[in-house]
Amino acid sequence: MFKDRERHRANKKRYYERHRQEVIAKSMAYQRANKEARSAYWKAYYRKHRRKRIAQSNAARHIRLLGLKAAVFKKYGKKCNHCPITDERVLCIDHVHGGGRRDRLKTGNIEFYRKVLADANGTYQILCHNCNWIKRFEEKEYVGRPRMKAAA
Repeated sequence: MFKDRERHRANKKRYYERHRQEVIAKSMAYQRANKEARSAYWKAYYRKHRRKRIAQSNAARHIRLLGLKAAVFKKYGKKCNHCPITDERVLCIDHVHGGGRRDRLKTGNIEFYRKVLADANGTYQILCHNCNWIKRFEEKEYVGRPRMKAAA
């Protein structure tokens, strides 16, 4: 459309700087005069692009969650407290005195990680999933009736 796009942009910017109040007044007048049409347009737009917006939101939340989880592992050390496992794929955050399921359901994942990062009382530790399940069984932290009996 324009042969020299950069020159065109510079001219638009200069015009806006010189006539800023006038441009803003015209824009506000248009918005007031076409309130219903603009509202209908944006409702249709959001309906049409709903899945894309949800996917972007979920992706951003997942990235934020991974960043918080990495910060927690950095704070507590990237190693199980009971065995020498260091693979982050099998490490998890454990409540030293139990009650983790209730805490996580009450706060949600992102708030839970923030709470763990802010903790200074030693309420949490890093365990691998095997050690976590052994601890749950030995300290009877399971929900309901255990499926196997402990060896006597």
